[in-house]
Amino acid sequence: MCSKILIIGNSSDNHLKRLERYINEVNKDGKLYIEVFNINPNEKYELFKRTFHIKNFFPKFFLKIKFIRTIVSFLNYYLSFLQVGNYDVINIHFVTVHSYILLPLYKLKSKKIMISPWGSDVYRIDKATRNKIKKVYDAADYISVAKIQFRDDVKKIFSVSDSKLIDLGFGSENIDSLIHIESLTKEDAKNNLDLKNSFIISCGYNRSKAHNHLIIVDALSSIRDLLPQNTVLIFLMTYGPENHEYFQEIEKKLKLANFKYIIFYNFLSTTEVATIQKATDLFICIQDTDANSATLQEYLLCKTDIIIGEWLKYPQFEKYGLPYLKTSSKEILATTLKEYFTAQEKIYIPERLIDDIRQSAWSVKIKEWYNFYLSL
Repeated sequence: MCSKILIIGNSSDNHLKRLERYINEVNKDGKLYIEVFNINPNEKYELFKRTFHIKNFFPKFFLKIKFIRTIVSFLNYYLSFLQVGNYDVINIHFVTVHSYILLPLYKLKSKKIMISPWGSDVYRIDKATRNKIKKVYDAADYISVAKIQFRDDVKKIFSVSDSKLIDLGFGSENIDSLIHIESLTKEDAKNNLDLKNSFIISCGYNRSKAHNHLIIVDALSSIRDLLPQNTVLIFLMTYGPENHEYFQEIEKKLKLANFKYIIFYNFLSTTEVATIQKATDLFICIQDTDANSATLQEYLLCKTDIIIGEWLKYPQFEKYGLPYLKTSSKEILATTLKEYFTAQEKIYIPERLIDDIRQSAWSVKIKEWYNFYLSL
């Protein structure tokens, strides 16, 4: 028997591209039939068996008129959604107000509704939006999220019943890559980056301002005399919102501080990212929020020293002991860095934690997604 699924999400997003790639690897017998409704009207990337795109049913100049633009946008979404078929489950990846508006139509088109929140659709929304999205959570049959702090936050913010929660989190393709290059030493990784004998500090992991790159640079500048002379700062700016003024501000500050640095702006393969992670000596992770903790897992798997913000909760990584150093606020990051560079004892990452993290590879997680989809 074939399970028919409609995924609602941005078809050009890498999360869904990875989900498709790994689902296809395990769905050799074709027991899953998956289609996608693409919520991004500006990009038309094709995924799975078929992708439905938002069409424009009105004269384009309507979209230039401020007071009717929103109405036209919702009508285009609604009319485009009418073309989809009927399904065993509609799986919403990244919940928007559109899903609140179209909720009655979702119920007509599907036996079940499943939500897979991503993070910013939970943490970075205003109160009015949250109240609307809560209606979608109320109507959902399943909410897929791993047993991490993010799950507790979703439950609290949207008053979710335990009976709806399923332990189904996103995997990490980078963990698959790190396992594949497991024999690569830190020294070899540095050589591959032409950074032999460097002390590498990775600052955040995407280009969002929420990663507080400027605060990290200021803190490192203030303890410059404690840093190894061969220090190189690395910034992975390959995804997230583009803000060229912000990029220029970061580079200006780095040059004024006379740091040696590398900023990666262009796309990197998972193997290239894994090589950077293997080469890193210290990873500084003080972003405002972090839902799925995938990148932190990857650096832990590399046994990299890490400094995180205390406000970022990762109890799943602390059950065998504290595998990183915490800073209680962004303002005292410099003090925490002083503690790190003057400490007599190294940060210890337990082997049991490493074994747990290996289970977060997409090649492992995808079997859970496949089995759950199949059960619907």
